[in-house]
Amino acid sequence: MNVEAHDADSGLNGQVRTTDKSIQVTVVDFNEQHPIFLRESYEEEVGEDAPPETPVVRIAAYDTDHGRNALVSFRLLAGNQDGKFKINQRTGLISTAGWLDAETKAYYSLTVSAIDLASNTLRKQSSAKVTIRILDANDNSPDFVTPNTEVTVDENEPAGSYVTRVKAVDADASENGFLSYSISNIEPIPFVIGTFDGVIKTSEKLDYESGQRTFTVNVRASDWGQPFKREAETTVKINVRDINDNIPEFIGTDCKGWLAASTSAGSQIITLRAVDLDAHSSISYKLSNKGPSECWSLDSSSGILSLSCDLKESLLQSSKSLTVIVNVTASDGKYTSEQLSVTLLVFDAPTLGNSEAFKQNKVRCSPSEAGEKVEATIAAELKTFDEPEAYSFLPTQYDFNANHPEFSDGMPGMIEIPEDTSVGKEVFKCTATDRDEGPNGMIVYAISSGDFDSVFNIDLYSGVIKVTAPLDRERTSVYILNVTAYDLSHTHLSTSKNITINILDVNDNSPEFTMLSYSLYLPEDTKKGTSVAQVLAIDPDEGDNAEVSYELVNHEQTFHLDPVSGTLYVAENLDRESSEKFLLKIKARDRGKYEQMYSIAKVSITILDINDCAPDFGAGSSVTVSVFEDYPTGTVIATMQAVDRDLGDGGKITYNIANDHGGNFRIDHTNGVVRIASSLDFEANQTHNLTIIAKDAGSPPLWSEAVLLVYVEDVPETTSSPTFKQRILQTSIQENRAAGSEVIVLGVTSADSTALQFVISGGDGVGLFTINNEGEIRTVRSLDCETSRGYWLQVALYSAADMGAAADYCWVYVLVEDVNDFVPLTDKPMYRIYVPEDTLPSTHLLTLQAYDGDFSSVGRSGVVKTKPLRSGSGKRDTLEYEENRSQWKADTEEPVTHDGNVFLGDNPNGGMITFHIKEIRGRRNSPGDAPEMDEQGWASQSIGQGVFIIDRISGILSTAGPLDREYQNQYEVLIVVSDEELWSVTTVYITVTDVNDNTPRFIENFYRVTVPERWPDSLSRAAQKLPTTRSDLRSDGHWPLMQVYARDRDSGRNAELTYSLKKSSAASGSLFSIDQETGLISTSSVQLLAGQTYDLLVEARDKGRPARTTSARALLRVARVPLVSAHAPRVILPTGPLHLMESDPPGHPVTFVTAIDQDNDTLWFSIVDGDPAGHFSMSVDTGIVTVARTLDRETQSSYNITVAVTDGVHVTRAQMHIKILDSNDHAPSLREPIVHVSVSEATLVGSVITKLHCSDNDHHLPTTKPDAHVNHHPNHLNKLPHSTPSDAQVGHVSFSIDNARAVGSEDLFSVDSTTGEVTLAKPLDREISPVHEVTIACRDRGNRATADFGRLVMTVTDTNDHHPVFAETVMTAVVWADAAVGSVIVTVRATDADSGDNGRLSYSIVEGSPGRSHPVVEVSEWASPERDVFAVSPSSGVVTTTRELDRERCSRYNITISARNLVRE
Repeated sequence: MNVEAHDADSGLNGQVRTTDKSIQVTVVDFNEQHPIFLRESYEEEVGEDAPPETPVVRIAAYDTDHGRNALVSFRLLAGNQDGKFKINQRTGLISTAGWLDAETKAYYSLTVSAIDLASNTLRKQSSAKVTIRILDANDNSPDFVTPNTEVTVDENEPAGSYVTRVKAVDADASENGFLSYSISNIEPIPFVIGTFDGVIKTSEKLDYESGQRTFTVNVRASDWGQPFKREAETTVKINVRDINDNIPEFIGTDCKGWLAASTSAGSQIITLRAVDLDAHSSISYKLSNKGPSECWSLDSSSGILSLSCDLKESLLQSSKSLTVIVNVTASDGKYTSEQLSVTLLVFDAPTLGNSEAFKQNKVRCSPSEAGEKVEATIAAELKTFDEPEAYSFLPTQYDFNANHPEFSDGMPGMIEIPEDTSVGKEVFKCTATDRDEGPNGMIVYAISSGDFDSVFNIDLYSGVIKVTAPLDRERTSVYILNVTAYDLSHTHLSTSKNITINILDVNDNSPEFTMLSYSLYLPEDTKKGTSVAQVLAIDPDEGDNAEVSYELVNHEQTFHLDPVSGTLYVAENLDRESSEKFLLKIKARDRGKYEQMYSIAKVSITILDINDCAPDFGAGSSVTVSVFEDYPTGTVIATMQAVDRDLGDGGKITYNIANDHGGNFRIDHTNGVVRIASSLDFEANQTHNLTIIAKDAGSPPLWSEAVLLVYVEDVPETTSSPTFKQRILQTSIQENRAAGSEVIVLGVTSADSTALQFVISGGDGVGLFTINNEGEIRTVRSLDCETSRGYWLQVALYSAADMGAAADYCWVYVLVEDVNDFVPLTDKPMYRIYVPEDTLPSTHLLTLQAYDGDFSSVGRSGVVKTKPLRSGSGKRDTLEYEENRSQWKADTEEPVTHDGNVFLGDNPNGGMITFHIKEIRGRRNSPGDAPEMDEQGWASQSIGQGVFIIDRISGILSTAGPLDREYQNQYEVLIVVSDEELWSVTTVYITVTDVNDNTPRFIENFYRVTVPERWPDSLSRAAQKLPTTRSDLRSDGHWPLMQVYARDRDSGRNAELTYSLKKSSAASGSLFSIDQETGLISTSSVQLLAGQTYDLLVEARDKGRPARTTSARALLRVARVPLVSAHAPRVILPTGPLHLMESDPPGHPVTFVTAIDQDNDTLWFSIVDGDPAGHFSMSVDTGIVTVARTLDRETQSSYNITVAVTDGVHVTRAQMHIKILDSNDHAPSLREPIVHVSVSEATLVGSVITKLHCSDNDHHLPTTKPDAHVNHHPNHLNKLPHSTPSDAQVGHVSFSIDNARAVGSEDLFSVDSTTGEVTLAKPLDREISPVHEVTIACRDRGNRATADFGRLVMTVTDTNDHHPVFAETVMTAVVWADAAVGSVIVTVRATDADSGDNGRLSYSIVEGSPGRSHPVVEVSEWASPERDVFAVSPSSGVVTTTRELDRERCSRYNITISARNLVRE
């Protein structure tokens, strides 16, 4: 700063002496601020196939301190126990540190700290939460639960008969874990497999006897992953089991023959053979003759038919021959064959003769079809199946990772890019190949090292490297990136390649002077051509961009600057008296090819004085004056003032009279005032010629002479009355000048030397001004232009010759000039407006009214109404103004008009009230690149650049570009209101309201859940030991099964979703329903059978107009519940409370509920108590607890939830405690936007004047952390409380005084930032300023700080703190000796700056000795006042005589008059 001192009054020639001093004040920062995160919490996703060093999210924090205290370092405090993530301490980029596994841990809740770099004892830190969801990748192959099984199936089962079920599991999620089955045998086999359930069935009827008896089925399980699928195979050996499905059949048929009667009993007649095609069947034979069978016997096992009687005796008793039919059946125990008839001709041989043909018995059977069947069966049985069956095997490369990835030979090792490469631009594409197949040949990329500034990113799959943050060659000129290509096998084979990226310089830096300013002190006799300084500027660019040349912008004639070296020379002779100071501007310019950049340094040169100037009388070197001979001694007749432009002793002048031999005159050696030293005599000497010498005190001293010619005038015997030179005058004085400041000196013409007296006798300025006998009018106190623009004064002139009558009158108008002492303010301390996000550019949002209390800033009044808006949807929207809270909000019902004016007016500097945007800060509604600068949770000015503009004259705030609520939902626009000298800042909060421009999105596109089977009570499953507990049964009779979540980036009704079920399969039917608000799918069916699968289609629809919809699939599988289980499940919950932010959206994970079952039973989970409104949901088969509805800490701050875990037999319950943390979602609100108070001007400094009241519905978080052991639970996903000091004040507010209407008013008061108590900081003076108006602010202390503004108007009441002051302290009056009693002699007037009775006065005469009060001249002949000679009116101050006067007794009286106010104190 430059401090200047100057004389209070001007010298003889009007010259004001000044001096100045340059003072540099360095405010040393104290580390008093905590780092503040841009966002309270971060939620990001990363795939488990992301290799190490994959960027996840960049954390941003700032510190409003300075220097090292403002530098922030980041650390991971908690949640990273397995070391899977790391953070760049400088840039805040969180990246993966190893391979992730979503099946092991699907969520990470990291605590990130931001620590400033102050000294160790003063460091402060804050923390934020980062929730990272690990997205599933297809990194697991299906795994068969029972590989290589062997089963048996009966023959003759109809096609479609159940054979067996194979089951495979895949640890992946969603489509990556959804499996389908197929048979990979090449040759046709009589079996099919269910695509989704793995059930193997017959495709045709099997026949053990004629078909293949053993099959080897090769089953393949494939997942649905993308971009590749994983598969696994197993074999199922199916044996065809024979069943008794064939009737015994005799091999022969139509058996005929003869039998001699002489055949002896016991002889075998024929062996009958029957066959059964079934394996291992046993056949028994039986005679079925209805007649006597005593002659025949049949072996039941061998089928031998024998003779058991004497045929002659039994059959041929009378006849010679007989035909006998023997019927035989064969049975396998189940089936009986058709009977076989054996026809026998029994004869007596002698009867037939001795033919040899009949001598032997002969019985023969004809062949039957059974024989052919037997041959075929035997052939089938003898057939071998030793040849291996043909399968479509998986490629061997699928499971064997033999090759490393290989980078293409054409990849360059070095590339060059300019440092102004835009963020998001592609730099290079890496290409690598892998000769393996399937996932073993899939490649992902990562930058393993070299990107220590976090400015590059490589696409995981394409290998494209892009710029993700601004480059700066001056920070880092070369990056050696280690790019690694990994395959997606389980072994993650990799290959690395170094790529050197050279950052090419662009001319983006101006030369920087090593010193921003230089101060030189040069003697004024410094010779021409002398080098006096050398400036140096350094440009951090390189090449031509860094070469600097110097140029002198001004004072080129006096000084010369070498353009190369920067050396400054004196170019001409210096003269301090002509130019004492030079402020040189030196421009340092680089030599950039396309654009040259420069910077300017200032060189302050002070010319030091030498004594080279003699005192100079100037026009006063010859002065002529006239004086009357009766002038008394000591009368000033002239002032001989010389000017010496030198400084110090060289400028100090002493005055002497060289030739006053008569001693009639004397001169003041200091100021040159010449006075009469002895009486003058016109008759003796009419002329005096005086030589005045002025000599300085320099070494050597210099001097000069002047002539003062004094003419002595004769005093005539008669005189005329004096008169004013002008009877009507106008003058001016600036407001706020100190009391006693000179206003004007009145000129008088007088014919003699009679003493004169001036009296302010009237006008509205009586009491505010005083006048002495020289006619100098001065102020009594400081004036205020805004109180009165000017004052009229009536001045009376008295002389002794006029014997008490005024000789003349004049009227003086004193114009009070305005000084810019009032700060321009808007009519409201703050504005809130609500703007639809589809508002078009150039739409008028608000017209700011501003006013300035200065008199010269008088403007036009105006009325602010509303401006129609045209939204992008074609609707006619308006802005509605809320008068009581200074808020605007959108209203789409009725359009109204807008006609606004702004108070304008010239200020003393010739300017007007203007508006400009100081800064635009915004709140991000979605993740993005973090800005470099921001404050209190607001993003930096660059966030709002190009979004809003304001007309500098009219104050109309308009949109400048498109709005997007999902990207930026709130802006804080700081608008400077200025009169070109004083300024204030008004905050406009702009909330971007939503339009329905986003479609809902399900968190997952495909949901899978396994639910337990359910049986109706009528089936008496309880008798089968199925648990009958229905703890998860809702009051409406529905069993909850699963919950789906969708999110909509819109807000309000546009983000309110309703869910519905669309039928996806006939099997689903109306078994299921969904809660429209929460997405909870349930069933009212009493029967869900194991093995069933239900495919549902869920739709989410928002409530916008028009509505937007999306859909997702949900697959429900019903699992079997065990009948018996020996052990109940054991639940493991975190021992401490779980913490959630109230801003956590539906679908946000809370925790995993882990349960252990010794029987290895399938477990199911449910919430059974503590959450009647359904704010939380629990996955029935995984135990993941998630947020189901929007939370509000102000409505409910904690939940005690009871969860139940069942294995189908036992039910175990446990409780978990959830605390909801505040997220600063409420703005503070002052109880009264305008507060009026009265305060006495006698109030002592430090006294409490009033107390401000501000409320904030947010909660005051504890300053201590909850038990830290909650972090160590392996399945704990919830957020920790934000316990930084800044967050600990959420719900508490901070008060401050932001600005004041009048300059200096804010310094008179202070406000306790915590309690809101307003105290007096400096004494008040009602007479200087009766009203003080300040703008007060109430801010919360959260990360995303918000504020409310109001006005505090303090009226200062009067106290009796001023004495009455007479306009003239000495008055002379003349009265005739024969004046009548009661004659008016003079009127005295006094004023009191106080008001009321404190300012009303009463006059009285004070008795005392001569000259006691205010003697004019000590004259011995003055008499003491006698009692009752004079009287004064107490109210008017009129002095009158009370008795006759006697001049011979007393010719002069000294009267002392007192003025007192009417207050006793």
